[in-house]
Amino acid sequence: MRPPIAASQPAAAGDAPVEHQVQTIIIGPTQRYAVINGRTLAQGERFGDARIERITETEVTLRQIG
Repeated sequence: MRPPIAASQPAAAGDAPVEHQVQTIIIGPTQRYAVINGRTLAQGERFGDARIERITETEVTLRQIG
């Protein structure tokens, strides 16, 4: 597995600090998982004030819940 491309690139001056870092994406036959800030979470699970809406081979989409 490779780390996400963004994780290997230095932040540009003036960029906001990263609050959440996707470390690994795992795609199994029936479920998708992402390791975010050291926590393994499944698609559909809640992460703070957001829900993991979608996990693909290259990205994780969070939807803010209010």
